[in-house]
This record gives sequence, C-alpha cells and structure tokens, in this order.
Amino acid sequence: MDNSSTPLEKYKQHKKTLTPPLATLPFKSSSWIDDRLPEMLWAVLIRMQWEGEDGYRVFREITQEFCKHIEHVSIRGITHTDIASAPVEIREKIIQTIVDKAGAETLRPLLLFTGLPALDSWQKAISLSSKEEDISTVAWSVAEALPHQSQFATDIRWVKLIGIIGAKRLSMPQEMLENFNFYPNKGDQRSVRPSIRSAEITDDLLDPQYKWASEFWKFNYENTSCMPEKNESNNEEISELIHILRADREFYVKQLSDSRDALIDHFFITSSTTKVDSRHESIFGIAIYMLDVFLECVGLELASGISGRVTLRIMMESYVTLKYLFHKEKAGDVIWDSYRDYGVGQLSLISKKYEEQDLKSPLVNRKHIGYLANEDKWAEFVPINIGHWDELDLRKICVKVGEKKLYDMFYSYSSGYVHGSWGAVRESAMQSCLNPLHRLHRIPSFQISLLPNPNEECRKLLNKTFALVNKGYPDFKSRIRKRPVPKKAS
Repeated sequence: MDNSSTPLEKYKQHKKTLTPPLATLPFKSSSWIDDRLPEMLWAVLIRMQWEGEDGYRVFREITQEFCKHIEHVSIRGITHTDIASAPVEIREKIIQTIVDKAGAETLRPLLLFTGLPALDSWQKAISLSSKEEDISTVAWSVAEALPHQSQFATDIRWVKLIGIIGAKRLSMPQEMLENFNFYPNKGDQRSVRPSIRSAEITDDLLDPQYKWASEFWKFNYENTSCMPEKNESNNEEISELIHILRADREFYVKQLSDSRDALIDHFFITSSTTKVDSRHESIFGIAIYMLDVFLECVGLELASGISGRVTLRIMMESYVTLKYLFHKEKAGDVIWDSYRDYGVGQLSLISKKYEEQDLKSPLVNRKHIGYLANEDKWAEFVPINIGHWDELDLRKICVKVGEKKLYDMFYSYSSGYVHGSWGAVRESAMQSCLNPLHRLHRIPSFQISLLPNPNEECRKLLNKTFALVNKGYPDFKSRIRKRPVPKKAS
C-alpha cells in the first residue's frame, strides 16, 4: 500500500458511505494540478533547467530578494497572480530579480501565454521573443511537476511556501522555519518534505485565490494535440493477447464439452425420481449453467473483453450461491425449495409485467416464460419475493461460507462492469492522454480495449463447483486442467 494512503479501517462510515479523514475537513478543495501548479510556472521552468544544489541556490537568492522587495507592501505570496497584484514598481523588481537569477532563456517560454498575469512586466524583463520549441519546454517541465508528492513538485511547493511565509501569511515554530529555510539540507527530509506540502496547501485550502490557472490549461488544450496512451500502430501486445485467447479456446473447449457430457451422465446416474427435486436439479443446473457461461466466454474468445468480467461475476455468484445452499443444508434448514421458489417467483413477476404492460422484446419469449413460471405449480400459489432469495446479502453469504476473500477480489470489481460504473467504463472504454499540458485527461480508446484474461480464475471457480457436485452426489471426477504456459525463450 502507498504509505500516504489511509487504511480502510480509518475511514469514517455513515450508513453505506466510507469517507477518508481528509475529506471530512471543512475546507474548500484545492488542486495542485488544476489550480496551484500553473501559478508557479516560473519556478517550474527554473527547476527544470537548474538541477540539484544550483537550483536550490537560485531559489534561495530569489526568495531572499523577494522578501526584501515586499517588506513594506501587502502581498499574498510569490505566485504569478500574487506578483501581478503588487504595485507596478515592486512587481517589476520581483520579476527582474527572478529573470536575473535564473536567466532570460530559462523563462522565455512564459511569453507564450497571452493571459499570463503581468505579461508586460515579464516581456520587459525577459526581452526575448518566444520560440516554437518553447511549448515543448513547458510540456516537459510540467510533466515533472504533475505528481504532487514528487521531489520536483515538493521543490516548487517549497518556493511557494517561502513566499507565503515572507508575505507574513503563515507563522510557525523556529525549528520548523529553519528546516524550511535551509531545505533540503537541514532536518530529516522524511518529515520535512511532507511538512512543506502540508503547510503549502493549508494556506490555499483556507483562502484559494486562483484565476489564471484555467486560462493556462485552456491555452494548452487549444494549442497542443492529444497524445493517446495506447500506440495502436504497435500491435505486438494485442497480438499476444489474441494468441492467448486462441490457445485457451483450443485447450479448454474440448475439456468443457467432455465435462458437460460427464455432468449430464452423472445427473441421470444419480436421479431417483420424476417428482420436483429441488436439491438434485439445482446442484446440476447451477454447475451446467456455470460451465456454459465459461464455455461461451472461452469458445468465443471473449475473456479479455467486458464480457469476460461479466462471466467472472456470474460464475463467482453462482458458485457462492451453491456453496451457501450446502451450508444451509448442513445447518438443517430446508433451503433448496426456497432457492427454487424464489426463481419461479421471479419468472412469474416477469411474466405478469410483460402481460399487464403489453411489453414486447425479442429477448423474452412471453409464452415460454409463462410456462416456466407455472411449471412446478400454478403461479397463483407461489409468493413473489422482490428481495434476495435469502435474508442475507451476497457479502454476508460469502462470510458465512468462508469465501470473503473471493468476494473482495472479484465481486465489487466485476459488479462495476455489470452496472456500467465509471471504474469499468474508464478501464475498458477510455484511455489517458499523455500530453502533460492536457493534465493527462481521459479520451476515448480508439480500439476495443483488451483487458487482463480472467479464464484461469473462471476455471478455478468451475472446479470448485464440480467439487460441490461431488459432495452432493459422489463419484463425479471430472475437472478442468490448467493450460500449460510455454516458457519464453531466453
């Protein structure tokens, strides 16, 4: 786990919402990327060109002079907007100091931005014309600054913090102040760096004042192109995934077909009555249903698509349902009929809705659904349960049968695909734009995304189900073997 990430146990729960501690604080949000980074663009450019101790020296000289310049004026800090708000004479002294210490060539890319606060003062101090390659310089520099906890970004946030302290907007203990003044050469940096980031953001959470940032990002979007994350001219990875899907099909389809035949044979061997036998029919029905879902997925090579996640969800929930039925049976509960009656009630509900609302769909054969709803007994004698077939939800069922880990690994993830949640949409239908001047925003995937292959997890679930079939009706030996993965040539 990321050391900066709060453990789930420390989240605050209210009903069905888990909230991280920081999100409960009564502050306005402040984004490093969206709001604060553009305001320190001059420092970003310097940090990119002046590395190591030379860079820290330049920043110290600038901030020392800044503090002298603002000694008798009211100013918020050392951001672009702050500097532009100072009286013209002070503003030009600050900007001239920055240019003198860092060099006009370093800061020339600032002149690209027509909406830059105090642009005329920057033009006067830099006294150069912008060049075509300057936008690339800005892009590479911003790319380094985007991760808000990186060393690069922390350096920029340190400069901004010194400006806030110099403007007397923030006070702190002498020891901490010395650590900041002599950063990064004083104090334990494992605590100093987080302190810098925490202090820098605190001022802005209390009183955010950013106006130019939106113009900065708008200019970049209008004047630079998107850079798709996925290089679709290089199909090596796609070809490898397709090769694996085809290898799975060739290896598993015959086995699955043979296992299906074996299930049917065992069904008839163990069948003892023509009466409704909820236990017998449910065990074999669930197993065959799961096998067929997996067979479709493998046979049609769907595993690395959205359908593969839905397959995993179906198989996981079906397996847990069957295991729970055995668990309840062991406890002495009459449960097989309840499971079956619930399903019949659902069919009756569907049949009535289609009939009463005169619904029509090629998906639903109204006559056939009506027949199934009345198959065991007249539907008028079957209650319709509009909740879950058991009093427990699936999470609690997984806990009961010792499959909580399975629930945590697969249920929420695959449910996102069933419900069309943003996480699923993002993973499968969208990609990142790698242009740092676009804030690494999301754009559509130009081809259908190929996702990690869940076939092995589906195989394990199916074999677990076969073991339950054997538990209910012994001597069912069929299992699906794992496809050997050829060793790569060294």
